[in-house]
Amino acid sequence: EHLAAVTFEDTYSETEQAYYYYPTFSAEVLALHKRKVMLKGYLIPIEPETGYYVLSANPNSSCFFCGEAGPESVVGVMVENATDEMVMDAVLTFRGDLVLNREDMYELNYRILNAEIVSE
Repeated sequence: EHLAAVTFEDTYSETEQAYYYYPTFSAEVLALHKRKVMLKGYLIPIEPETGYYVLSANPNSSCFFCGEAGPESVVGVMVENATDEMVMDAVLTFRGDLVLNREDMYELNYRILNAEIVSE
Protein backbone atom coordinates (compact mmCIF):
# COMPACT_ATOMS: atom_id res chain seq x y z
CA GLU A 1 0.00 0.00 0.00
CA HIS A 2 2.81 2.44 0.84
CA LEU A 3 4.40 1.98 -2.58
CA ALA A 4 1.18 3.04 -4.29
CA ALA A 5 1.90 6.65 -3.21
CA VAL A 6 3.41 7.56 -6.56
CA THR A 7 2.14 9.31 -9.67
CA PHE A 8 3.29 8.81 -13.25
CA GLU A 9 3.68 11.16 -16.18
CA ASP A 10 4.07 9.96 -19.75
CA THR A 11 7.55 11.27 -20.60
CA TYR A 12 9.56 11.12 -23.83
CA SER A 13 13.18 9.99 -23.73
CA GLU A 14 15.27 11.54 -26.50
CA THR A 15 18.03 9.02 -25.85
CA GLU A 16 15.73 6.01 -26.22
CA GLN A 17 13.31 7.63 -28.70
CA ALA A 18 10.40 6.27 -26.67
CA TYR A 19 7.81 7.23 -24.07
CA TYR A 20 7.86 5.83 -20.55
CA TYR A 21 6.09 6.43 -17.25
CA TYR A 22 8.20 8.85 -15.21
CA PRO A 23 7.45 8.39 -11.49
CA THR A 24 7.05 11.11 -8.89
CA PHE A 25 7.40 9.41 -5.53
CA SER A 26 5.62 10.75 -2.44
CA ALA A 27 7.68 11.88 0.58
CA GLU A 28 6.60 8.68 2.32
CA VAL A 29 8.05 6.55 -0.48
CA LEU A 30 11.21 8.66 -0.79
CA ALA A 31 11.89 8.02 2.90
CA LEU A 32 12.12 4.28 2.13
CA HIS A 33 14.90 4.65 -0.48
CA LYS A 34 17.90 2.48 0.44
CA ARG A 35 16.16 1.25 3.61
CA LYS A 36 15.51 -2.33 4.70
CA VAL A 37 11.93 -3.30 3.90
CA MET A 38 9.75 -6.40 3.98
CA LEU A 39 7.28 -6.98 1.16
CA LYS A 40 4.82 -9.78 0.56
CA GLY A 41 3.38 -10.64 -2.83
CA TYR A 42 3.03 -13.05 -5.71
CA LEU A 43 6.29 -14.22 -7.27
CA ILE A 44 6.89 -13.99 -11.01
CA PRO A 45 10.14 -15.63 -12.17
CA ILE A 46 11.79 -13.46 -14.83
CA GLU A 47 15.39 -14.69 -14.99
CA PRO A 48 15.75 -17.32 -12.23
CA GLU A 49 19.22 -18.25 -13.46
CA THR A 50 20.44 -14.74 -12.55
CA GLY A 51 18.31 -14.42 -9.40
CA TYR A 52 15.94 -11.83 -10.93
CA TYR A 53 12.27 -12.13 -9.96
CA VAL A 54 9.31 -9.79 -9.73
CA LEU A 55 7.11 -9.53 -6.67
CA SER A 56 3.61 -8.47 -7.63
CA ALA A 57 0.59 -7.28 -5.65
CA ASN A 58 -1.46 -9.49 -8.01
CA PRO A 59 -1.11 -13.01 -9.41
CA ASN A 60 0.61 -13.37 -12.77
CA SER A 61 -2.69 -13.48 -14.68
CA SER A 62 -3.60 -9.95 -13.52
CA CYS A 63 -0.20 -8.36 -12.89
CA PHE A 64 1.16 -5.13 -14.37
CA PHE A 65 2.68 -6.91 -17.36
CA CYS A 66 -0.70 -8.32 -18.35
CA GLY A 67 -2.39 -4.93 -18.20
CA GLU A 68 -4.45 -5.27 -15.04
CA ALA A 69 -2.37 -3.12 -12.65
CA GLY A 70 -0.01 -0.16 -12.57
CA PRO A 71 3.79 -0.06 -12.39
CA GLU A 72 3.57 0.72 -8.66
CA SER A 73 2.25 -2.82 -8.06
CA VAL A 74 5.47 -4.64 -9.00
CA VAL A 75 8.94 -4.75 -7.46
CA GLY A 76 12.07 -6.25 -8.99
CA VAL A 77 13.74 -8.65 -6.55
CA MET A 78 17.39 -9.71 -6.75
CA VAL A 79 17.87 -12.96 -4.83
CA GLU A 80 21.25 -14.59 -4.32
CA ASN A 81 20.01 -17.98 -3.11
CA ALA A 82 16.86 -19.14 -4.85
CA THR A 83 14.86 -21.96 -3.25
CA ASP A 84 12.33 -24.53 -4.44
CA GLU A 85 9.58 -22.27 -3.03
CA MET A 86 10.29 -19.67 -5.71
CA VAL A 87 7.75 -20.72 -8.34
CA MET A 88 5.18 -18.75 -10.32
CA ASP A 89 2.50 -17.16 -8.12
CA ALA A 90 3.99 -18.41 -4.84
CA VAL A 91 3.04 -15.93 -2.11
CA LEU A 92 6.32 -15.01 -0.41
CA THR A 93 7.71 -12.30 1.85
CA PHE A 94 11.13 -10.81 1.12
CA ARG A 95 13.40 -8.58 3.17
CA GLY A 96 16.04 -6.45 1.50
CA ASP A 97 17.20 -2.98 0.50
CA LEU A 98 14.56 -0.97 -1.38
CA VAL A 99 15.93 1.13 -4.23
CA LEU A 100 13.79 3.63 -6.13
CA ASN A 101 14.30 4.03 -9.88
CA ARG A 102 13.30 7.08 -11.89
CA GLU A 103 15.77 7.12 -14.74
CA ASP A 104 16.27 3.62 -16.15
CA MET A 105 13.23 2.88 -18.27
CA TYR A 106 14.32 -0.74 -18.62
CA GLU A 107 14.11 -1.39 -14.87
CA LEU A 108 11.09 -1.35 -12.58
CA ASN A 109 10.48 1.72 -10.41
CA TYR A 110 11.03 -0.35 -7.28
CA ARG A 111 13.77 -2.91 -6.66
CA ILE A 112 14.78 -4.95 -3.64
CA LEU A 113 18.48 -5.75 -3.58
CA ASN A 114 20.13 -8.35 -1.33
CA ALA A 115 16.73 -10.00 -0.97
CA GLU A 116 16.08 -12.96 1.25
CA ILE A 117 12.92 -14.93 1.90
CA VAL A 118 11.38 -14.30 5.31
CA SER A 119 9.72 -17.27 6.96
CA GLU A 120 6.18 -16.70 8.10
